Amino acid sequence: MPIQALENLKERHFGIFQGKAIDRTDFENVETLPRKQILNIEGGENLADFEHRVKNCLADLMANSEGSILIVGHRNTNEIILAQLLSLGPVDELNLNVKNKYLYEIKLGNKPQISTIRLGGEHHGKKYPGLKDD
Repeated sequence: MPIQALENLKERHFGIFQGKAIDRTDFENVETLPRKQILNIEGGENLADFEHRVKNCLADLMANSEGSILIVGHRNTNEIILAQLLSLGPVDELNLNVKNKYLYEIKLGNKPQISTIRLGGEHHGKKYPGLKDD
């Protein structure tokens, strides 16, 4: 497959925290804030704009692709892609457990199906139905 780097599938920009580890203590009352509010960071891309950007890029990609495609993205981008392809609703209302050690295979149709494929370790290449939790 030819490789295409798509600017609109890049990870979200985290403003003043870009490139730094984020400590939950950087946010006051973090446990009581909705995810959308926690992630509106000074100088960064807000969650709604990020989700809109990724969804539009995915729609364009799917409308202009034939056969199989492989999308490689980071965690937050992948959550939006999975939610969109599986018709799960807005990502800020979900609790998806997207892990870095899996590939996510999605078969589209009337009822989309997802499988996870483990990368690395003794279970490398093992396929699981749905989203794997460990």
